[in-house]
Order: sequence, then C-alpha cells, then structure tokens
Amino acid sequence: MSSKEYQELVSIAGAIKHGYLNKPNPWSSSPFGWVRQLPTPAETGSAGACLVSKFLRNSGFSVVSVDGTDADVKINNRHVEIKFATLSARNTFIFNQLRDQEYHIVLCFGVFPDDAYAWVASKGDINGGVFPTRKEDKVSDKVHSFTPQHGGEKKGNANTCMLTLKKPPSAPPWMRPQNGDLSDMLRELKKLTGN
Repeated sequence: MSSKEYQELVSIAGAIKHGYLNKPNPWSSSPFGWVRQLPTPAETGSAGACLVSKFLRNSGFSVVSVDGTDADVKINNRHVEIKFATLSARNTFIFNQLRDQEYHIVLCFGVFPDDAYAWVASKGDINGGVFPTRKEDKVSDKVHSFTPQHGGEKKGNANTCMLTLKKPPSAPPWMRPQNGDLSDMLRELKKLTGN
C-alpha cells in the first residue's frame, strides 16, 4: 500500500519528467546508443572489447581472447588491452582503469553518436611508461589528462589511472602521429603487432 506522501512524489515525478526526457538525445538514433544504456561500466567495457575485437578480426587481424585480467586479447603473441569509451556529456573520452599490467599494447577506442576514433600505443609509450600514482603526479594539458583513479595509492590502486581526452580527436603526444582515424590506428596496430 502506498502512502499519501509517496503518491505525491509519483505525481511530481510524472509532471516534471517531460522537461528532462524531451531534450534532443543524439544517442537515440546512434548505432552505438545501446552501449550507453548498459547498466554498469564493466558491461560497457565488455561490450566495447567485444565490438573492437570483432572489428579487428574483420580488418584482417588474428584476435584471440586471453584468460586473466592483464590484457583483453592477443594479436600475434602481443597482449593488447582494449579501452572503450563513449563521448561524455562534457564532450570528452574517458578511458578508465589503465593499469601497469602485463600487456604490450593499449588500444583506446572512442565513439561519438555518429563517428568513431581510435588510437594505439605501446605500453612503454603511454605517458613515457610512467603511471601517475598520486594527484601531484597527474599529467594535464589542453588536450588530455592522465591521472590516478580510485584514490590511487591510498586505496591500494597505485597503478590504476584514467586517460581523459579533452578535445577528441586530439590526443596526447604519445598517441601521435595518429589523428584518431580508424585506418591510422589499424596501420599503427599492424606495425606494433607485426601483422
């Protein structure tokens, strides 16, 4: 049985929801819109890794899933970590959970409602191989920031970072000369994997 107060709350919710739901949503007609509806970041990451793996296979790469959490896939015996992001409300890509683990290559794949961008780098090239462990160690400029995530060393996550691309498709120097173009990423991935 619902209380009078609860019924009042339901009535207010019904009256105001149209002001929020009637705003244009560029993701509603996007082929990637379904990804944004997934309930958790883990599910989004899993769907992204699956999408990217199939894209790489269709692009001629031999992609093999790997056990464990150090990498997502293996291409020509090179462990590859796939990071996937959708464009945020602030028009940035946020690639979460970049860790100093046992992989050779990181592939950052970001989707706009109507476009996709990707960059690939060797693990050693990621911020010069340095994973910030404290707020004071963060790297930030007009194009990107590379910062500790989840409290860093205070919570036992000293090597967990997030990469934010502030003005995609612009990227940090260690991701250049790629411009985010999918064909550029594929060419660079071929070089890094010897494919």
